[in-house]
Amino acid sequence: MAGVKLGLGVVLICTFLISFGNAQNENARFAQSQSDTISKDSRQATFACVYTASRQRQLVLKFKRADNGNLIGGFRFLTVPAGTNKGVNFKVTLSPELANLNRVEVQLELWPMNGSTPDALSRVRKVFNLSASSGVGSNGCTPKPSEFPGKSISTLKCENIMVDLPFNLKFNGSSGGLKDSKGVGTGFTAYVPADKGDSYRRQHLTVRNGALVVTSKNGTWGGRSVNMMVNPLSVGLPLPNRKLRVRIDFAVPKGLGGDNERLCLFLAATNDDYIQICVISRPNGLRYSVQKEENGKVVMSEQSKLNGSLPGNRKMRLQLIISAFEKNTVVASYALGNGGFKKVATTNVKGLIVSKDQATIDPDTKTRSLCGFVTSAGKSKESPKWVVDDFEVVRLEVKETPAPTKPPGEPEIDFDLFHLPVTLPVSLVWTPDKTMLVLTSQSTVLEFKIDAERQRIISRKKYSLPLKDRLSLGITVDPDWAKGQKCIWVSHSKAYNADRKANSGSISRFCGNNFQNAKTVIWGLPTSDSAHATNQIKFMKNGSLLIAQGGNTGAGGTAMQYGAFYYPEQPLSAAVLIAPVQRAGFKGNCTPSQSERNLDQTRKANKAKPNCDVEVFSSGLRNIWDFDFHPNGRIYATDNAVGSGRATHPKLPKGWKPGDDCNDPLTRSDELSKYVVVDRPDVLLELREGRYYGHPNPSRNECISSAGNPTRGVDARLAGPSSEGRSYAFEITSYPVGTQAQGNEKGLFPYKEPLLPLGLSKSANGIIAYRGNAFCGAMKGDLLVAYYSVGDQIKRFKLNNAGTKVVFDETLRRSTKSTGGEEMNNPLSIAQDDDGNIYVAEYRNARISVFVPKPVKC
Repeated sequence: MAGVKLGLGVVLICTFLISFGNAQNENARFAQSQSDTISKDSRQATFACVYTASRQRQLVLKFKRADNGNLIGGFRFLTVPAGTNKGVNFKVTLSPELANLNRVEVQLELWPMNGSTPDALSRVRKVFNLSASSGVGSNGCTPKPSEFPGKSISTLKCENIMVDLPFNLKFNGSSGGLKDSKGVGTGFTAYVPADKGDSYRRQHLTVRNGALVVTSKNGTWGGRSVNMMVNPLSVGLPLPNRKLRVRIDFAVPKGLGGDNERLCLFLAATNDDYIQICVISRPNGLRYSVQKEENGKVVMSEQSKLNGSLPGNRKMRLQLIISAFEKNTVVASYALGNGGFKKVATTNVKGLIVSKDQATIDPDTKTRSLCGFVTSAGKSKESPKWVVDDFEVVRLEVKETPAPTKPPGEPEIDFDLFHLPVTLPVSLVWTPDKTMLVLTSQSTVLEFKIDAERQRIISRKKYSLPLKDRLSLGITVDPDWAKGQKCIWVSHSKAYNADRKANSGSISRFCGNNFQNAKTVIWGLPTSDSAHATNQIKFMKNGSLLIAQGGNTGAGGTAMQYGAFYYPEQPLSAAVLIAPVQRAGFKGNCTPSQSERNLDQTRKANKAKPNCDVEVFSSGLRNIWDFDFHPNGRIYATDNAVGSGRATHPKLPKGWKPGDDCNDPLTRSDELSKYVVVDRPDVLLELREGRYYGHPNPSRNECISSAGNPTRGVDARLAGPSSEGRSYAFEITSYPVGTQAQGNEKGLFPYKEPLLPLGLSKSANGIIAYRGNAFCGAMKGDLLVAYYSVGDQIKRFKLNNAGTKVVFDETLRRSTKSTGGEEMNNPLSIAQDDDGNIYVAEYRNARISVFVPKPVKC
């Protein structure tokens, strides 16, 4: 569907009826059928519109308080071409402020293209009621965050959406899942929400005699129409980092009338971002169709006659093979009866569709990739019945890249492996008295005493921190622990909650035998709307606390139309911060003077740093999760780059010079493609005080992304890991040629290029500098990095003697199935003990994996 993404979640239908003629007569209004209610639990709304315009125009939506007329949030823009009675869908992001209101006035305007705030050609107003969504019962799944904000995707709990592989449905009634008309489980676990109304209608589903019978209705999905699918049944796929085959077997109904009746096999992240292969009844017979949409626009549409005839039983199969690694490839095929599959399309899909950019995925569903089937009666007045015999998802083996040659003289590096069960582990740290503390995202701490050599737990205690409704991410031990001060420090925020705040990041100190005595030391730190928050924290030798602080945006810029990364960058976002928390009189209130409402309305942050004792140590870090102090005196870190292609860098005003302002948000839809940042590689960094690493922050006048665009050639190309054989250019070609990387003009931090690009969508997070003497010291000083997304492994990097270059890399033995271990799922953080044992928090696998070095002769 055409349109621009927004944020609060029902479908609003508006119709523009405009008299064609001169500009003074052009006008717009809401349709009589327009619903008077908006769900305030969600953040996206779609305005299905019809317009007439003599030339290219802009549709503009403004939202105001119904009681006093004050503006809520910024303007929403959609550029439309000239035309008569043309349909278009206008998707907009609604302000979080609506959650506190009961009514809102929506103002619809039609603007000419010239000028930043021209006089409107027409203007109408309508007051809408704001209501809480009822969902699908107390046990249903309404993910947070979600690509369908405020909407349910299942009657099941969120943790039941994603399926284990291999997955096969024979429709014998024992598979559970979404129920049919008689209360029998279909085995499917989710459905794709429609723009309007309920897409899941169980009265049209019947499990019978080992098959699922689906009665088709006149649903629509894709193209210019409003998405009104009926029973788009699906399951959540465990992506990325896998190659999967999805297949459906079914019988084509007899007597189809050539009215676009169809059955489609789909892979979708939203109802505007998907790929599907269909069999369609047309007047000249059955045809196959492959269609792909991105951001509501059809970017691929192929259709042709079937190659052959259906057998007597009218059986047919559709298939998608999904490869979700650095490239996201989907191969679509069909087969008639028991014949071989005919490949009809191979295409790349967005990282969004295969669950990359994990920060915007609900922690319970663990995926946004929904795969399944949907039927439609098209334009037919009949309701054909499709009989589905089988639906399966299996994992296919992938040929591993051969391991690189080991450094000369290095002994065999190998580990014994065992696991400790922990639900939702996010961070772990070892104390001076040789206990391991594991922090969960639900603000509990588990204390382990472990005999790693014998692979057993000596003791296990659980503590619930006095934090209510908070997402906890980072933990460290108080410097005075060894002196008998049993205290920990924890970073936490409201990142995943519906009542999230733009500055909910806090760091608290917990003391006592049960960590029951709490004191918040720092508060008011930035929090994005996409789970970028206050991450790992560690003490320096001088007692100052270093803080990994996530950014508010995807690539530094703010766009009015984009639903993800809603808030602009702020003076303390997208950086490593330093806080002298042990200094007498330390001021920890970092709450900005700018109100959240003003931040929301203007999409521009005040440049004045909050009056607290927290400063920027290193800047230009998009979403740094972790860092570690190396024995060589350097600090090494990882940073997560753009992984979904939905982000923009700041707009440079005309005549801009280094150090000038670039704080204006993008306000016109035609600017988005100009400033969009395509997928970038995650990076390994040497972190230095006073340096900038390439993620812009307009509130600090940091305007240039990465290395800029210095020359007409390819600039700043760096080789990636030797095991992958790729290189990456750190230039932004949308800048004018001659745009230099950020220097030290006007007090700015100068740009420092990465130590090593790690590859696309790795979600490189936890990092340690290995200090153990195992393997005759062969790994001492090596960096170990956890790949949370593509790769799901621990990567080992060996540095040169100066610590300035990676000279060797490999997948750590036993951290993947192909290296003799077990398959990891979302390894997030790493720690080590004094004996050289390595501990990895696996978020999705709900466990701590322990790597015990095997002895070797030196």
